[in-house]
Amino acid sequence: MVDFPRVRRAFYRVVEVLFRTWGVRANRMTIDPCVDADAHQAKAWRQFAHALCRGPFNVCFARAAETELTDAELIAMSLHEAGHVIAEELELPAHAASRDDDSEKTPEPVQAEADDIIFRITGLRIVYNGRTCQEVDVAAFEALERRVVWR
Repeated sequence: MVDFPRVRRAFYRVVEVLFRTWGVRANRMTIDPCVDADAHQAKAWRQFAHALCRGPFNVCFARAAETELTDAELIAMSLHEAGHVIAEELELPAHAASRDDDSEKTPEPVQAEADDIIFRITGLRIVYNGRTCQEVDVAAFEALERRVVWR
């Protein structure tokens, strides 16, 4: 199995923060490298991750995320994809309405709902940077991490 330590570390930092702020279900989230994520990323540079393809708590990343993304982008994408997992778990309206949608592109209301649930849980805003990737303020994430994670 190909490993990606930067991606895995960013993802599990996010899971730990969500576990401490949202609750026990967050610790069921898993991450995997995925050939489908690799294929999506090869077609559209900014598509490095997706959720729910290997189960209800799974997030997949393209292997290229390890070297192509900044820490701010890795954390933001991890948060965003975790937002999809949480939105599905809570059966939020846009996610519930799109379950049978087989289109290649995820509808905008579904994307916005994933970002919104993360904002409601963490207070962090996911924004798009100049590379059209999702990004989060790393200092704000680290401040939240220090507040909620007991080490």
